[in-house]
Amino acid sequence: MAFDEAAIRRHMLVTPGAMAAADERTIAGGTERAVLIRRAARAITRVLRSRYAKQPTVILCGPGHNGADGISVAEMLIEAGWPVEVVLLDENQDLSDRLGVLSRVRPSGTFSPRAGMLVIDALFGAGLSRLLEGEALMLIERLELSQATCLAIDLPSGLDGQTGEIRGAAPYADATVTFHRLKPGHLLGHGPERCGKVFLADIGIEAEEDDAGALHNHPDLWRHLLRPSKRDTHKYEKGHVTALGGPGLKGGAGRLAARAAAVSGAGAVTYLTPLSSAEFAAASFDAVMVAPFHGPDSVTDLTYKRGGACVFGPGMGHGDAAKEALLAVLETEIPCVLDADALTLFEKKPGELFEKLHPNCVLTPHEGEFSRLFGEMEGSKLERACKAAKKAGAVVLLKGSTTVIAGDGLPLVNSNGSAALATAGAGDVLAGLIAGFLAQGMAAAEAAAAGAYIHADAASGQGPGLEAEALPPLIASVLKNLVAPTH
Repeated sequence: MAFDEAAIRRHMLVTPGAMAAADERTIAGGTERAVLIRRAARAITRVLRSRYAKQPTVILCGPGHNGADGISVAEMLIEAGWPVEVVLLDENQDLSDRLGVLSRVRPSGTFSPRAGMLVIDALFGAGLSRLLEGEALMLIERLELSQATCLAIDLPSGLDGQTGEIRGAAPYADATVTFHRLKPGHLLGHGPERCGKVFLADIGIEAEEDDAGALHNHPDLWRHLLRPSKRDTHKYEKGHVTALGGPGLKGGAGRLAARAAAVSGAGAVTYLTPLSSAEFAAASFDAVMVAPFHGPDSVTDLTYKRGGACVFGPGMGHGDAAKEALLAVLETEIPCVLDADALTLFEKKPGELFEKLHPNCVLTPHEGEFSRLFGEMEGSKLERACKAAKKAGAVVLLKGSTTVIAGDGLPLVNSNGSAALATAGAGDVLAGLIAGFLAQGMAAAEAAAAGAYIHADAASGQGPGLEAEALPPLIASVLKNLVAPTH
């Protein structure tokens, strides 16, 4: 099974280099650059006029294609009667054939953004590969610190289109209009906070699958893999999840993972816990089965009998028996999710884990666990996750407000994260949910992508009082809307 091919083309993220190549490919195919500029300007103007009332507007125009878009927007707004001024980064730019715009040009030194003013940032786009400096830096710093409303073209100037990092300064845009496909920088690093609402415009750029540097996670990619239930489906046909919990007071995390697996659509879940905790665990569940954990054989015997998938880590503890059980199950190559304690167990000897991992494994570290397991890595979150996946030989889901999923195919960026998920136990729920999808036959990357999106969507609209215990029923509701029943 794999991601939907048509959806891949719709939801691919294009690097700045690939975007420049796509531009040139389209022009070589017979579309004049001036035509692309006019199409971009019309798209920008449509967004602008639908979103903002007529007001004093300043357009900051750089020396490249972004600046050309800005000048074309200026012409359209002037024609519509907007009060427009233009600031050129290159004040020697020849506008002799565009007298309407030329009459609106003002010296950069007069740029004084303020509340009640709309500023269109057309200085630099995704192709910026250096720190802002000089006059450009001065203009953007003034805008960044002001109360003016900013509409950015392509990306806010100074925001790296590949990484989302800030190159000197970058404004806080209320909205950003970009073209063809989103860039990684819209979603990574400071991108979400600086871009505001992102509008994607089709201006006729020719798309090729090779342009994709990553995918923007979306249900279109994996919805077809969610297994609808037929009337005569048996529970074990829907997959079995084994969740290994820990002793005594640490069991709550494991129980959260088990509950999440149970609402994923998996047919059955067994929660293994030390005998001393089994009675308490059994009293905590209605639909999840409980069995005593005596050592590695408890897990391997169950997985041999039931198959499916395992989730290790939430509340598992750091004991030798748990570690031995994990390594024993990895030997069988049954699909596994490793989270929390399952990662911490190997932070001093990560190679011991890496040599046992296989492509059906999903690791779900947060940034701290990631650094302890993989060491300090350079690069963007996307680049680091890809390096880690290659090193581990497994799928790595690097958690955060923006989550990255990397395996042996195109990585995915999940951007629908919610601040409500910053609560104890939310990660345990995610681990169990992914295990549930693995048990139903999804491949590791697809299960991780579906889990990340659905987990975040379940928390969407919830306030700061969200508790992890509330997530499983919310997840069930999201799944109900995603999966069409089969009769």
